[in-house]
Amino acid sequence: MGYFVTGTTNNDNEDIILGTSLTFQQGNGGFTTNVTTVKQAFENLKHLLLTQKGEIFESNFGSDLLKLVFSSNMHVEGDLKLNVSDIINDAVSKWATYIKIIDIVTNFDENNYTLNINISFSVDRLPGAQTMNITIDQTGITTT
Repeated sequence: MGYFVTGTTNNDNEDIILGTSLTFQQGNGGFTTNVTTVKQAFENLKHLLLTQKGEIFESNFGSDLLKLVFSSNMHVEGDLKLNVSDIINDAVSKWATYIKIIDIVTNFDENNYTLNINISFSVDRLPGAQTMNITIDQTGITTT
């Protein structure tokens, strides 16, 4: 089970590092550090959704998002949208309770086997909505 975060505030003090980005950058010392609460929440959500259950120490941490992509139900768009939404909401409600999912828009290009997921979310007790885009295709996974 995820930890309950109390007293969330928007850290913007560059002397306090909250975590690192999952994106490796050459010539920059490796990983970029996150100094804002919103950026770290974005990275935590990305890490949660792109980790397959059983991939790391806690067998239930992560989501079945990548499993779904390679399942035979991928071509049924209505089922796919429902499954993607369920998978994301289940993972967030268990492991990242401080993140509130606002909306999930899913588009599947059957000809190119490309799944685009647009997630709108907010961080508990902080103003404003954030957006994460996940694209899964034959070449891999990208997030923005």
